[in-house]
Amino acid sequence: MWAVGQAGTAETLTGLVRVLGDKNPLVAHRAQEILAERGREVTAAILSYAETTASRAGRLAAIQLIGWLRITTAAGLLL
Repeated sequence: MWAVGQAGTAETLTGLVRVLGDKNPLVAHRAQEILAERGREVTAAILSYAETTASRAGRLAAIQLIGWLRITTAAGLLL
């Protein structure tokens, strides 16, 4: 997963957003760490995922990212 983060294209980072809800908590946490560093490049994907995912853990991870990245357009989700 580190290599995906290092590649850092919008496509690979968007793929990591979908991993936020992975059933393996270690995988999901690592994706969240990478997105905490590089997620500003894919804020729309993070917002969309937070609004549409059926995964409770994935939604929580995405909402945490929204706060960490200070995505002000998503204040409604944070509230």
